[in-house]
Amino acid sequence: MPSDVEFRFNQLQLEHAASSAGKFEDWQLLLWPVADFAIQIENKVFFEEFDFTVVEFASSASKWLRKGGDFEFSSMESDLNPMLAFYRRPDGNFMPYAAHAAFATDGFIEHGALVKALNQFIDRLKKTAFEQLGLRVEQVVK
Repeated sequence: MPSDVEFRFNQLQLEHAASSAGKFEDWQLLLWPVADFAIQIENKVFFEEFDFTVVEFASSASKWLRKGGDFEFSSMESDLNPMLAFYRRPDGNFMPYAAHAAFATDGFIEHGALVKALNQFIDRLKKTAFEQLGLRVEQVVK
């Protein structure tokens, strides 16, 4: 039976201060905005990390949404690679994976549900980054 999935974040903040010019290099936009992040599957926390590089994750998700296949997220801030993944099954659905999963699951995520959840996450992050931090992350989250 397919599972619901949701990508959540709160407490978005900058890990480091911007330069006096207020400009960010791409790598700074990817790594400096951090938030408390969770992936919920069937309303249970499957993965959770504090001070997670949410823009880096959104950038990776955005690339996957354009190209498809397996979705693997590897962070420049982690030795665990992949840290998170959604592996495509032969039936076109996806198996979730997390290096530090809160629980094991044999459930799957339908392709459409995964695409919708990632798009909602990306849209909310872009809006929140601008409203709370004055950051436009579109140059790294296409």
